[in-house]
Amino acid sequence: MEKIWIDALEFQEYGGFRLETQFVREMGQGYLLADSCNGPVAPAETKFTVGQKGRYRVFLRTKNWCAGYDPDGLVVSVDGQKAGHIAGKMQITGWYFEVGGDFELEAGEHILGIHDTTGWFGRFAAVIITDDRDFYPSPEKSWWRARRAAMKGLACRVTDHGSFDLLVAGGGVPGVAAAVTAARHGLRVALVSDRPVLGGNGSDEGNVSLEGAGHRGYHETGVILEIKNYRHEKELSWSDAFAYFVEREKNITLFSNILVDGCQCEADSIRSVHGICTLDLTEHVFRAELFVDNTGDGWLGYYAGADYHIGREARWEY
Repeated sequence: MEKIWIDALEFQEYGGFRLETQFVREMGQGYLLADSCNGPVAPAETKFTVGQKGRYRVFLRTKNWCAGYDPDGLVVSVDGQKAGHIAGKMQITGWYFEVGGDFELEAGEHILGIHDTTGWFGRFAAVIITDDRDFYPSPEKSWWRARRAAMKGLACRVTDHGSFDLLVAGGGVPGVAAAVTAARHGLRVALVSDRPVLGGNGSDEGNVSLEGAGHRGYHETGVILEIKNYRHEKELSWSDAFAYFVEREKNITLFSNILVDGCQCEADSIRSVHGICTLDLTEHVFRAELFVDNTGDGWLGYYAGADYHIGREARWEY
């Protein structure tokens, strides 16, 4: 029996879908998203090969992002033949595996297509192709990750990036400022960012101005002013300005698309940080003497067991 696992991010042509990796912590991997104000987007396509003739079933890991309604759906095709089923419309919350369609295939290479139906945020994270009619994948993260590794023949290896003086978890504006400042004081810095660009909400992805003090008539100075000046003088986008700013510092090693998802502590101190690549789910480890949490939601502190408070403080409490 054959079982083929294809991550959505491995598709050779994304068509009109766009890559989304900001929810890897919650749902385990990146996915492709149909996002258009002008109707269905162009299909995503990739090639796959089966070793023998037979009837194959295609599963989609997908989600109805607006359960209770029918916001969008996805249709599977093989070699241009579309299945008669629209996937991604089940009235449940969370990500799940759904049968996208069954196809009679000859041995050899074929073209898999995922077709959007409305442009209203249809999404898929992975595809499983199998001729095992008794097989049905589980949505449990630990289960599908193990099966994914087995289907792809992946060895359980972790890339060790060695030791640094300082590790900054998160490449937003504060993380960039902290990394550059530390590097200028002679520290060897690992800047670990889960996004493909730096700047967080201040990047081209977020488009939030750095003029935090501007509404009071004041002016941001220091590192923030340097970034703004680089952007203005060199006519750069915000993301390019952050990248240029960091690349100039020889003491910074940038690791993009790496999500910090755990740490190892000894004697109430962090010793190493574990990360996962949001694109291919490879594992990574970093060691450092000092750590800065710029994850936005305090994830590194949470993994380290630090005390935390959720919500607003009560009047009686403070």
